[in-house]
Amino acid sequence: MTLTELALPHRPAVTPVRANAEPKDRDSELAAYLLGRLLRIEQDADPRIETSLNPSEQVGGDIIVTAHSSDGRLYLLLGDAVGHGLAAALNAIPVVETFRAMAHKGYAVATIMREIDRKLAGYFPPDRFVAVAVAAIDFRSCRMEFANAGLPPAWLLDRGGRLVLQLSSRQPPLGIGAFDIRAGVEYLGFPDGAQLLLVSDGLLEAESPQGQAFGADRLATVLRASRREHRFSAVLHAIERHVEGRGAHDDASLILVHLDKEPAERGVATAAGPAMSSPTPGAAAPSASVEFRLDAKMMKVGDCVPRIVTAVSTLLGRAPCLRQIEVILAELFQNALDHGLLGLGLAADDWPGGYEAYMRERAQRLSRLDRGTIRVRLSSWQRDEGIERVLEVEDSGPGFDHASMPERPNRRRGIARVRRLAKGVQYHGNGNRVEVLI
Repeated sequence: MTLTELALPHRPAVTPVRANAEPKDRDSELAAYLLGRLLRIEQDADPRIETSLNPSEQVGGDIIVTAHSSDGRLYLLLGDAVGHGLAAALNAIPVVETFRAMAHKGYAVATIMREIDRKLAGYFPPDRFVAVAVAAIDFRSCRMEFANAGLPPAWLLDRGGRLVLQLSSRQPPLGIGAFDIRAGVEYLGFPDGAQLLLVSDGLLEAESPQGQAFGADRLATVLRASRREHRFSAVLHAIERHVEGRGAHDDASLILVHLDKEPAERGVATAAGPAMSSPTPGAAAPSASVEFRLDAKMMKVGDCVPRIVTAVSTLLGRAPCLRQIEVILAELFQNALDHGLLGLGLAADDWPGGYEAYMRERAQRLSRLDRGTIRVRLSSWQRDEGIERVLEVEDSGPGFDHASMPERPNRRRGIARVRRLAKGVQYHGNGNRVEVLI
């Protein structure tokens, strides 16, 4: 079977199991079964992703997983476990399950990497590590979180296939308990129409009959010479020609992500939208409510929104509004923290040096934060026409001039999106408390 035949364009894969190979022994049979179970779990297919897995044996050590968070971000993982067969399959299980569960909840890439590292270190000896790269991509804002622990550099390409940025490994492979959450993640913006390329070392090391590795230089030449829409298949064909039908010595995997800004976000207006005259007309008190207060110590832990949403989901179950609540809460909480408590007066897009500089400054200010609170309250009101919910977020910061927001749409991020999702939005006082009718 050729690389092209094994490619799965527009459909993410979970595990490299050769469809045309018979298990060599009971261990291989068990490995194929375990990874096959993961493969049967429904994946978050996305037409912007093209993937190929080419294991050197019946069950390889490479892993590709994708997921979508509730707020619409795409998460993807490329992993390269030590060895093949049953050992690699066992390593893959905690990686896949941890990644999928945390990505769906919208956890930060750094937190996901640290948790995978912790679980692998707890389950396996240090020599059973896994090289892992994880990306969380927001196609609305053209921003990305990326971490690489032990894999070859990922490449950010422009429309012409030229290298814009190389995302090298900053950490050792996961599983030895050494992932540094402070230094292991890159934050970057990308131009509309760019592409993100990830490969395992087996692809770069694929040898010709004369013993020459395919290599990064040959890969770069192929990328520049191919049209954007055919770039993925061009790489696969180039590797096939290079190896001349010889089997690979190591697993060879490839991911290409088309970084196209979501059409719905092009030229979005920032109209003021409907206001809330009263979130609870005719009612004296909510029928149910839950409130969270987070201090500076808790905010330094991070991932506050996924933790709150997890708690709320135990109360609401699979309520249709849960995703809407999560998206709105993420925007309002980020505003309360970044602008209300940390005093980041500019939006990330307007920050000198761009998104990565903004995130560095944010991390420094957060590390110095020793006071301040954010209060989150979700209330439910029983109305004749059904249940009405009000989400309230309040920070202890100085506030802002919310009356000027329509004229200064970038003053606080995501407000236009909140207004589109909500039935009503109302700011109170000096702008540090906001109520949203859902």
